[in-house]
Amino acid sequence: MDSDIMQVMMVEIARGLAPEQSSMAPFSDEEIVVWSLLKREMQEIAVRGQIVDIPADFPDVRDYEPGKARRLDGRGSSQ
Repeated sequence: MDSDIMQVMMVEIARGLAPEQSSMAPFSDEEIVVWSLLKREMQEIAVRGQIVDIPADFPDVRDYEPGKARRLDGRGSSQ
């Protein structure tokens, strides 16, 4: 997903908007999933008393697997 779209999503989530209120609505199914994940992560950060930083660029996370760290050389899992 384009990092510009994710940036807008994070700003709108921080403003308390729902996906259907977004300036980019309507969303695809994939975009709704990303919105939900971003919202959950942002809420978890806030609960810990931390500040959500909206990055200028996002890594490609399409092959992300929970609990498996990626190698810095990009050749798969480090575990």
